[in-house]
Amino acid sequence: MLLHKKNLILLLLLLVLLNSSFLFGSVSFSKQSLLSYASFVSSANDVNIFVDVPLASKIVFYVPNLPSSRALLSSFRIALKSKHLLLKFNSRYNYYYVVKDFRYLKRNHFVRLHYHSFKRIKHFLKLLHLSFVFYPS
Repeated sequence: MLLHKKNLILLLLLLVLLNSSFLFGSVSFSKQSLLSYASFVSSANDVNIFVDVPLASKIVFYVPNLPSSRALLSSFRIALKSKHLLLKFNSRYNYYYVVKDFRYLKRNHFVRLHYHSFKRIKHFLKLLHLSFVFYPS
């Protein structure tokens, strides 16, 4: 009797594990490079996507299995944004292209200020929408 209970518990545990794998089996992600991901999205949406951005070969995108092609295009846009890239649309020739997002380009410049000139420089940097740090000497 005890052996039957153990077998029944093991069988139920196996069924629960199989059921949970069916739930998570529908969500599969594959690792792709930018060029293969762009070609996959362009063929699914019947659009042209040009990639002219030099990237390191170690950058990998995770491509989800999505039910619609529009959702795949929006997930491609979100994945590019996470890698500091933008997907732009050229309405004249009807194609998409990938460019670097220069808002994330960091430049460091140390500027030595004269006495009482920080307020004017601060106003100028705010007009240019630049982030800055003031180190008092």
